[in-house]
Formats: sequence, structure tokens, C-alpha cells
Amino acid sequence: MQRVKNMNKIFKFVYVMLILHSLFLVSTQQPFIVLIPCKTDRDCPTSPKNLKMSRPKKLRCRDGLCV
Repeated sequence: MQRVKNMNKIFKFVYVMLILHSLFLVSTQQPFIVLIPCKTDRDCPTSPKNLKMSRPKKLRCRDGLCV
């Protein structure tokens, strides 16, 4: 019976560690949101290269900020 309790504790520990590790990885992979002021669409850059996209996305100027 003691072996089953220990296995259960180990399983829960590993499960919690995997959850915490995945949350850490997700939080570190998010790009920083930088508000770039603009007047026209030409003032906005293309999407950052650190985002894993098949094609770079051209940002647009909306309400004086690149989105």
C-alpha cells in the first residue's frame, strides 16, 4: 500500500512540474507588444522576425498606432 502512495505522489509531482514548465515556456515565447506611433501605413514595419510565420505580416496604421 505504501508503494502505491509513493507512486501517486511521484506522478502528481511530475504532472505539476510539466504544467509549470509548459507555462514558463509559453510565457517566455510571447513577443513584447511595442506601440509604434504612425501617421500612414508606410510608417509601420513588417512583423518581427522572431515570430514564426510563413510570411512576414505588414502592420497597418490604425488610430495613430501600428497594429
